[in-house]
Amino acid sequence: MAAAPILPAQDRPGAVLKYQVLTPPDRQATLEAFTEKKVSGAKFDTLDACTLRETTEPDATRVKLAKVIADCVKETGF
Repeated sequence: MAAAPILPAQDRPGAVLKYQVLTPPDRQATLEAFTEKKVSGAKFDTLDACTLRETTEPDATRVKLAKVIADCVKETGF
């Protein structure tokens, strides 16, 4: 089954909530689409964990996935 990532063109407020229900391969493909880098192994685990953690924030329904991923890239040093 092919990955069904969230692409930057599909990013809307609350997209981070859709991210949390994706399968790991789909989340990996989403992170790669937004960062334009190969994300695997420990880098994926760290960036994915940070992105998933953001889904629990009170403003998750209002924030775009691009901002969450950018913040996590900075936080994790990716």
